[in-house]
Formats: sequence, C-alpha cells, structure tokens
Amino acid sequence: MASTFLFLMQAFKIISWNCRGLNNTETQDALVSIVRQQNPSLVFLSETLASPDLLTSVRSRIGFDGVVCALQEDDCCGLVFWHNEDPVLFRHYSANHIDAEVGILGSRGVFRFTGLYGVATIMNRVITWNLLCTLAAQVLLPWLVAGDFNEILNHADKSGGPPRSVAQMALFRQALVDYELIDMGFVGPRFTWSNRFTEERMDRACQNVQWRELYLFSRCITLPLSRSDHCPILIEVSPEPAIRTRTPKLFRFGEMWLQHMDCLNVVQQGWMLATIGELMMQVGRKIKQTVKLLLHWHSGVFQQRQTQMKLIQGKLDVLMKQSFEPGHFDVQKALQFDSMNCFRLMKLIGGKDLETGGSDPTATEAILECLHPKVSTDMNDDLTAPYSDSEIKKALFQMHPSKSPSPDGMSPFREILTTGQISQESNFTHLTLIQKVKEPKSVSDLRPIALCNVVYKIASKVLAKQVEEGLSELISSLAEHGVVKGIKMSPTAPTIHHLLFAVGSFLFGEVAVTECHTFKNILETYAKTSGQHINLQKSSVVFSGNVSLNKRNELAAILGVECVKEHGLYLWLPIHVGQNKSDIFAYLKPRLTKKLISWRPKILSIGGKELLINMVAQTPPNYVMNCYALPKSLCDDLQQLCCQFFWGNSDDRRRIHWRSWERMCLPKEQGGMGFKYLHAYNLAMLAKQGWRLLTNPNSLVAQVFKAMYCLYGSFLTADMGERPSFS
Repeated sequence: MASTFLFLMQAFKIISWNCRGLNNTETQDALVSIVRQQNPSLVFLSETLASPDLLTSVRSRIGFDGVVCALQEDDCCGLVFWHNEDPVLFRHYSANHIDAEVGILGSRGVFRFTGLYGVATIMNRVITWNLLCTLAAQVLLPWLVAGDFNEILNHADKSGGPPRSVAQMALFRQALVDYELIDMGFVGPRFTWSNRFTEERMDRACQNVQWRELYLFSRCITLPLSRSDHCPILIEVSPEPAIRTRTPKLFRFGEMWLQHMDCLNVVQQGWMLATIGELMMQVGRKIKQTVKLLLHWHSGVFQQRQTQMKLIQGKLDVLMKQSFEPGHFDVQKALQFDSMNCFRLMKLIGGKDLETGGSDPTATEAILECLHPKVSTDMNDDLTAPYSDSEIKKALFQMHPSKSPSPDGMSPFREILTTGQISQESNFTHLTLIQKVKEPKSVSDLRPIALCNVVYKIASKVLAKQVEEGLSELISSLAEHGVVKGIKMSPTAPTIHHLLFAVGSFLFGEVAVTECHTFKNILETYAKTSGQHINLQKSSVVFSGNVSLNKRNELAAILGVECVKEHGLYLWLPIHVGQNKSDIFAYLKPRLTKKLISWRPKILSIGGKELLINMVAQTPPNYVMNCYALPKSLCDDLQQLCCQFFWGNSDDRRRIHWRSWERMCLPKEQGGMGFKYLHAYNLAMLAKQGWRLLTNPNSLVAQVFKAMYCLYGSFLTADMGERPSFS
C-alpha cells in the first residue's frame, strides 16, 4: 500500500492529442519529440487511422510498455500508451472513448481516466453526450475526462468563421452540469484547433469535484501546434505544488561539430590552456577545460537551431492566442513547415555473443601447454619492457575519431598497465541495452553496449594486442595430434579446422561423436580460462547432406546447439551460395526499397536526392560486392529503383527519365551525376580481391583458391571452369 501511495502522490502526466493520422513518419517523429520533452505516464491519441501492427513499432519508438486501441473496421481510431510500472486497469472502450482506472483499487489516490473523442457531425453529436451519461452512471471514483470533444463551451472559444449555434453550446454545457464535470481551464493558447478560416478550443480536460479535491494543484497545458491541426494538451496531475528542478545534462561530443571549421581551433585552445599538478592530473583538467569551451561554442553556434525552434513554437502559440484573421492560416502552415525542418536538422546532430565470468587456473594451464615457444629472448625483452608512449598513442589513434567517451573520467592509465590496478573513476561505465528484435523476450534478444571511459579504452586496447591466440593455439595443437580432423575443400587444399572473426567463430570437424566431445571440451576449457562463455542459444551446427537426421540430432544434442539447414547470413553476407544467385542475394532489393519508400521525393531537391542516393542508397551493397559477384540483373534492378526515386516515380504515375542511367553515372566533370554503375563497381571490388591473391599468395584464402581453381597455374591464367567461385 505504501508503494502505491508514493506512486500516486508523484507528478503524473497525461497527454491527449488528436494526431489526425499516425501512418506518416512526420507525425510519428512529432509524437516522439512530445513524449521525450514531457515524459508522460499515459498518452491518449484519437483519429490515429493506423493499423494495430503499426502501433507496436510506434509504442517501441516512444518507449512505452503497453498499448490498447479502439478498433473501427480495420483501423484504430483511438489508443492509449502506458508504462508497466504505472498500475492501469482498462475497463472498456468504443470508437469514441477509452476508459481506465489509474492506480490500485483501495489506495488513496486511485482515479478514473476517460479519453474521449466527440462525434464530429453536428446531427450526431448527441451520441457524445449520451456516452458521457452512460459513463457518469458508472463513476464511483474521482473522474478525469480529456480529449477532443468536437464542441466549444461559449463564443470565447471560437475566432473567425460563422458563429456557432447557441443551442449546440448549451447542450455541451448542460451535459457537463448534469454529469458533475468541471472544465479544468488551460495554460497557454486558448485555441487548440484551426483551419484556413477559423480557430476553436475543441480539446480540453474536465474533472469532477472528487478528482479536483484529490489533485488540487493539477493543470491543463496547451502544447505548441505540431503536425496535426490540433494542439496536444498536457494534464499535470499533482496533489501539491510542483517543485521544478533542472537536471544537469551529461556532456556528449556532437559529431556534427567536426563539420565546422572552428571545431579544431576550439579543441586546440582548450588543450593549450595552462594547468598545474601532476602530468595525468593536468590531462584531466585540460579535458574539462576543453569541454567547457566546446559547450560555450556550441551554445553560440549550433544551439541557434534550438533557439530558432523555440521562437517558431512561440510564434505559433501567439498565433493560436490571437483572434482569427484570413492570413493566419498560411503563416501557421509556413511555421509548421519550418518547425519540422528544424526538427529534422536537430535529429542529424544529436554471430556469437560472449558473457564474461571468472578465470580457471587449471584450464589456463591446459591452454598454455598447447602453446609452442615462439618468443625469442629479444622478443621477450620487448614484451616485458615498460609500456611506451608510442604503444599508447597507437592504441588511442586506432579508435574512432568522433566517438565520445561517456562518462569522461580521467586517471593515470600508465599505472593501470604496469600495476594492474584501476581506479573506480576510470572503471565507471554506462551500460545500454539495444533491442535486436521488435519484442524482446529474453536477455539474448538485447545487445549490451558499454560506454567506457577513454582511459579504460586505451588500457584495454593495449592489453588486447598482446593476448590474441589462446583459442587458436588450443585447436591447432589438437589438430596436429589428429584429435581434430577438420575439412579440406579439395585433396591438395590445406586443412581448415577453425576460422575466428570479430563477433563469432566457425569450427569445422568430422561427423563423429568423439569430435563433437572434443570441440565441446575445447570451448569449455577456453571459457574457464578467459572468463568468456559461449552463448549456445545463438550458436548452430550444419551437417553435409549425406548425414542422416538421427545422427544430426544426436551430435547437435552433444554440442548443445541447434541443428539448422544452413547458417544464413553472417554480417549480412550469405555463407553458402547455390546455383540460383538471384534468390540468394534477393534480400538486397527489399532493403533498398524500404529505404527509398521512407523518403519523400516530392519534398526533396535534386541535390538532396543525389546526396541520398550516393551516400545512403548505393552504400548497403558495398560490403556484399567486396566478396561476391552479384547477378547483373540484380544490379540493374537496384539501379532502376534509384533511378525511379531520382525522377520521382510513384505507383500510379511514371515520370519521364530525361537522361539514361549510364550518362548519369558519368563523373560530374563529364556532365553526369557521379552515381555508381553497380555492375562495373562490383567487378572493381572483386579485382581488389584478385590483387590480394597475387600479392599475398601464402594467405589461407589464396592457398584454398589455388588448390580449387588454379592448381597448375596462377590466378591470371585460370579458366572459368565448370564450378567457378562467386567471389
């Protein structure tokens, strides 16, 4: 009971908004912005005109746990978002309302909330008042009603256009009196809806006497106009005067700063300021001084867009407060357009998983026994020598130049490397969980991202350079003794028993029980040594076609992983390519189509379309083209999608293409647009692979390719053959 009481006595915010359609991305972005600014506990939307499937993605974007929608035919006409930690019990809903109890029954602060959408047609507006009558008869709790009533209380709630019927307003006022509801009034602009000819206050919040006595210091705030022609309203539910405090913001380095010519000068100015104290203490102070200068510079240069956004919203507020004039509507639409442009610019600024554990000395000794002595006396002297400035500098400059340390605490990192001790300040880390799927159900569906201090990053990177071969040496040692068989791609090819990558590993072996037990022991030994445990839920095993189903299930059970037909995509690359390449690489086309559909070519200039095609649309296939020869027909399809986007084609209309794509792929100096001719670009990327085979013939891939495709010749003299490689 105590926890419930604390919940209800805290500030509780409710947003009500007639969004006039939630299908377009601009309205969704506006909703995200409103929720982030106000941090409400409940959100009631009307006229969403969205399918229930879309609501799941919208709910995830705005960070809510649950959604209830009132369906009308196949669309959702009204909905409520809520958080799981807020006790909300939904009673019933219709096409014009959603009714819920907020809080736990029996607690002091529980109340009833009704999100209302009034009937729009005048002749049927009595349906709204009858609905209020039905709901009022069921009220035994403090009651709050908010939403778009589609009616005004008096002539002061309307400006411009023909006068409203006195009888209509009288019916609304009488309904509030009969059902003991009181208008909460408003803070901010009076009018919440406007068109080219008029402005009206249709959106409001009403309360009964019980609710008002319980939450005496609550208020209804009219928020700035956004994508819809209705203003959102914010109901602050509070039993006592709100104590407003400003939360200090953490420093984040803005990547957009790097595009400004003065950024480097600001950093140099901060770094050159004189400091006193020990050497590493001076480093910490210099960083703090640089942060202050960057924030001051940001407020004078980049924060102008945020100020511009506030000025635009202020003008919209003033416009909604004034009496209607014919020119107001055009000014309002222009301000809304400028507001969305500012919002878009501000948006621009702004395999196997391992789990860590302890280390087992016995398992560590088993791996060390497999390591062959490869370190000479001179090499050992270099490894045991004190860490040099060049090593630390090399590790630092290998990091991404625009990724900000977070949180940014500085301490002597050379002591970390020499003594093995690290201060609590340097070891402090922000952990963020990123969803891998739409509806995560287990921890494996989330990707943890650690935002470490820059000092910790430098130390860990220097240490990682000296510890990289434990698992590889353990497998290689067992392979030399014949315990692990591995596979051969051809009789003369080298044996392959493992391939290690950054985010996963591939192990190859014979179909035998002993081999599976060996691999399982290898992984367990490595896990005990390094403290990194293999995520078996996301691991899988593939067998050749001549292995029976019973045998596959038996061996998969020993390994404790899932048996699959093929591994599918790894780092967005197909592992196995069959004869039908068009089907294998067909996933590239829907990915590009999805990107192009999300953009709106009608509102983009020619330069904007060119930038999006060059920098975004033609970028995803690059990694695949580095490894595989894509079918020419697929390259033509991808080019056709880009061409249609550039010339503004739509489903119902095909526009004239004034130039061929071949001419548009010419450099700008020759009269083209500099687009990529994908088939030629693909061949150029594969030529780089050929150059690597010629310049590094002792690499594993070069040895395998030579044994399979050019055993008695070289890469340059090899024939196509009956089964050529697709890479």
